[in-house]
Amino acid sequence: MAATSFAAVIAAMKTLLETIPSIGTVDDRPGGVATWVSDPGAARSYWSLDVAQEQESVAGIGGTSPGTGSARREITVRIEGWMPFSYAGDTASAWRTRLDAVLEKLRENATLGGLSARIGMPRVTRNDYARRSSLHRRDLGVLCHRAVIEVEVEEFFEFTTA
Repeated sequence: MAATSFAAVIAAMKTLLETIPSIGTVDDRPGGVATWVSDPGAARSYWSLDVAQEQESVAGIGGTSPGTGSARREITVRIEGWMPFSYAGDTASAWRTRLDAVLEKLRENATLGGLSARIGMPRVTRNDYARRSSLHRRDLGVLCHRAVIEVEVEEFFEFTTA
């Protein structure tokens, strides 16, 4: 069995997050927030996915056939979320609800739909505010809630040694 592609891991993560009610837009690549923020709406969220890190190591056992080896692979998926801030509209409460829903969905899906051996517990590495500007306008931008979540996706695979 060969290693799963980054594209397959991101696609599975995107599909998983899109099952969350009212999640907003989930993009399978970073950078779209600059386009999204050109039409910001209160409580309208945007999430992007990317591979932040990948590490492989020999598993210490041979493969299932001669000339193969076994390896362990750990992929760190970075999930970055944005939502326009509004004090009057109490977006902080809506943002926390969405963030909790994302974390719960990641905890509930231990194997990413059978694609991986396991998914580690999600880590919120950032939950703050940031100003985002549109690519098409020169303005002060939009103050947004912003969160960065990282999750480890682990798999085992075989490789050819010959």
